[in-house]
Amino acid sequence: KKSALMHNWPSHVIPNPIEVNFWIPINKLLAKKSLNLSPNKLMILYMSGSGKSTYRKGVDLFIKSINKLQQKFKSHKCDDFELLIFGDSNPFEKSKTFFKYHFLGPQKDDISLRLIYSAADLFIISSRQDNLPNVGIEAHSCGTPIVAFNTGGLEDIVDHGKTGLLAESFEIDSLSNL
Repeated sequence: KKSALMHNWPSHVIPNPIEVNFWIPINKLLAKKSLNLSPNKLMILYMSGSGKSTYRKGVDLFIKSINKLQQKFKSHKCDDFELLIFGDSNPFEKSKTFFKYHFLGPQKDDISLRLIYSAADLFIISSRQDNLPNVGIEAHSCGTPIVAFNTGGLEDIVDHGKTGLLAESFEIDSLSNL
């Protein structure tokens, strides 16, 4: 409807359903305990892809934003939060970070994902291209707010200021300042 070319074309919403009776929050303290995470730390979640998807999913943008955030804490160690990462690859395997992180590897079942989403206090999605990421919808259903670039379908699932925050597309400063 916002398109200059297609604003008069009919549009239809095709739902991308998830099982709302399954994707519900697990008690945060129980989820953190189950994953051997500190109950007193804020957990920032990230899903890391590998291979051809790394550019599209913005893994490099995530690393740069975390490094930018690190500059804010240069003079003292930040013990308030830790990174929680799942997916095909560890983004800090070759690129170090001074923040403590937990790499959980690839997840093969929805129960584990639900536990991870519930343990997280915030989920960062740094995609350059994404239509309507299921991980975002699942995280929201488990009560986890999202911080993402305002691009693709992310603006459709993140209500800025209510269910998460949207950064200027691909702006590292904007993402790290949220």
